[in-house]
Amino acid sequence: QQYTSANPSNRRIAPAGLFNTGTNYLSVLLDYNCQNPHRVAKFHGNAKRGHGNEWEVPWGKHTPPHFRGSYSKNSKAEYTPEEVLPIV
Repeated sequence: QQYTSANPSNRRIAPAGLFNTGTNYLSVLLDYNCQNPHRVAKFHGNAKRGHGNEWEVPWGKHTPPHFRGSYSKNSKAEYTPEEVLPIV
């Protein structure tokens, strides 16, 4: 519910899952098929982030979900785990 009530320009989706389960392929599929128009406008022209999605969830793509909120792979992230919808 926190995800749906967040500001649309702050919402993100990102792949998560175990090793060898297709998370890289899932990331490519998300890039081609699921774009956040609010974030696309923000990153227009940026080839790496122009689709508006994240490469991985903040706690790490292959890290178990119970680390959500207690561990951050990127200490410079400008968003919170509550703004990310993990796609498994």
